[in-house]
Amino acid sequence: MQSVDFAGMPDKQAHCIASGLIARRCGARYARLAGVGKEWLDLFGGGDASRDDLRADADGRACAARIKAAAATPDDADPTEFRTALTACCVDRWPNNHVSTAPADAIR
Repeated sequence: MQSVDFAGMPDKQAHCIASGLIARRCGARYARLAGVGKEWLDLFGGGDASRDDLRADADGRACAARIKAAAATPDDADPTEFRTALTACCVDRWPNNHVSTAPADAIR
């Protein structure tokens, strides 16, 4: 998997993209586990735990699922095209770290 440079990226967009990439590579269950685990580390390790981070993670998983569903086959999405579509989806849902614009039923 190609690395992602999150430097300078708004926090919620970074959460969304990271979760979507993990979901594509490992599945939504592991992406959720990674997000929750990161927030637990923040909570007990002196970081900045946030429910909005978990919402952004959920948005990333939802974006990944939509992109995969739109592909001819689940593995058909080109990695570069997937990342571009995922980034666009996450920026749309989290413009400048505001509250997600996704409908509540889309976030699971």
